[in-house]
Amino acid sequence: MKIILKALLFIGLGLVVLFIAAMLFFFVLIHSNNTEKGNKTVILNTNSAPHSKVLIVYQPSLMTDSTKNIAYDLAKGLNSKGYDVTIAYPGKYLSTDLSSYKVVVFGSPVYIGQTSSVLNDYIKSVKNLKDQRILLFVTGGADDSEQLNSLEKLFTNTESPMKMSFKYNDKDNKTKAFNLGAEIGKE
Repeated sequence: MKIILKALLFIGLGLVVLFIAAMLFFFVLIHSNNTEKGNKTVILNTNSAPHSKVLIVYQPSLMTDSTKNIAYDLAKGLNSKGYDVTIAYPGKYLSTDLSSYKVVVFGSPVYIGQTSSVLNDYIKSVKNLKDQRILLFVTGGADDSEQLNSLEKLFTNTESPMKMSFKYNDKDNKTKAFNLGAEIGKE
């Protein structure tokens, strides 16, 4: 009987430790997704004239580079159509006047069914999005249409943005993102 009680005690303690480790893991994911990553801006210039401008604002993912890769592949597709593309992280340092951009793209990883609060807050602060084409994208492991719809609700006084969900493990993401960028870039 003592052996059975000791075994149950070790199993119970093991489950408690496993539960605590899982909670810490999810806390780190959520915290990372909701923390500003700093002032990082990359510009891809084109040789075409005239130079229309695009802004891609995305929250980088802690677990994978998929959100970053999608942002850069979209940028390459847009760049191939003659756009100067600025890629940046969302945050307080980034201008909220986006009137000089023809296309604006917003992207976020999805963790535990949530998009980045940093990106959401930035979108809420943005002004002058009446004349731009807007694309929203999310990266995640499941169908994230609910999260895209939540992002879309942040936009007022604009046409409905285009939306796209990318799954982390989809091997065609690079091609899909490039082609989407090239499609958006058609005038």
